Amino acid sequence: MKIVSYVLFIVLGALLLSTPVLADYCNMVESGSSFTGSKGVLTSSVGSRFVGDSPVETGYNMQVNEAIGTANAFFRANLNEGRSGIQTSSLSYNQRISASGIIYGMNVQFRYNSAIS
Repeated sequence: MKIVSYVLFIVLGALLLSTPVLADYCNMVESGSSFTGSKGVLTSSVGSRFVGDSPVETGYNMQVNEAIGTANAFFRANLNEGRSGIQTSSLSYNQRISASGIIYGMNVQFRYNSAIS
């Protein structure tokens, strides 16, 4: 009887160790900007808050003034949720803003907050 219980314990332990575990959520957010031209000033700033597990937030600001050239800004998000190791929903978002030529003013702000609203 002891041998059977040891074998059963080893088999159950092997099954638990080899079972993949998926997180209940996995969110990826990216933002950035670029400027190419002969004249102009690009300023950008980024801020993030990661305290504990949730909620997290990030923000990105980009500003171009009195410029000649091409300015680009982007924001990408891939948000996944799941329960008990099974993916239940997925959302992808992609935004790109651009201006070219004589740019008198361009101001872009992106915000992400993972809190339930």
